[in-house]
Amino acid sequence: HFIDGQYIPSFNQKTFANVNPATEEVIGTISEGGELEIDLAVKAAKRALKGEWKHFTNEQRSNLLRKIGDGILARKEELAALEAMDTGK
Repeated sequence: HFIDGQYIPSFNQKTFANVNPATEEVIGTISEGGELEIDLAVKAAKRALKGEWKHFTNEQRSNLLRKIGDGILARKEELAALEAMDTGK
């Protein structure tokens, strides 16, 4: 789980296999989230909205979101392949 700028392991330490439904191959292991992780994420989001993000101008927000979009586009082939494995298509 990526919460408040850092990776946090699952508190309950439970995981589940991410299986490609087309091949039944395990393509990864995912930490199971629960109530504690949700609470942390909600609190982090509220802090972000009240903190630095609140003071960003529309232009600054737009620039940041464009950077994120550019990062996604730069890795679109890799992301498409991962999504295809995840959904079996």
